[in-house]
Amino acid sequence: MLNHAISQSGYKDWYTEQLLFSFMDGVLSNYMIQLDEKCDYFICQRGPIDQYAHGITRSEKSYTEIYNIQRPERLAKFDAYIHMNCEPKVAWERICKDEGKDRYEYPEYFEKQVPNTKALYDNIVNGNQHELEFLRKSKHYYIDTTKMETDEVMKTAISFINTIL
Repeated sequence: MLNHAISQSGYKDWYTEQLLFSFMDGVLSNYMIQLDEKCDYFICQRGPIDQYAHGITRSEKSYTEIYNIQRPERLAKFDAYIHMNCEPKVAWERICKDEGKDRYEYPEYFEKQVPNTKALYDNIVNGNQHELEFLRKSKHYYIDTTKMETDEVMKTAISFINTIL
């Protein structure tokens, strides 16, 4: 659905995009609540943080505007978030031939998304934005994957996960 709500032709229906992110956050949250008794930890590479990184990048809206649509107080909480990022050129090279890539993933998008992802991480861990406070109790780990192969990224992420188990 998100790929149909997002257009590269200049039409930007920010509200629909954010509603879809919020909807998926709610579906994921409900699933987590159902699994709660069967899981010791919930670790996320995207989830609710994706709405902020993408929302800022695509719409240039504020964290406050995104927060007001997402209403994160209704969501189950992750124990840990892994923030993965890499240089824009590398990001594009990795996905440019992937037929399953999202429609909004293009070079100009990555030029804005990469610094926004880093800023989001910094704002969460440093407590710079009131709207991101709901994420502060979780553990956060930032991985710059620019010079890493896929197996190295996985080993790095698993190493972080092992520190919280």
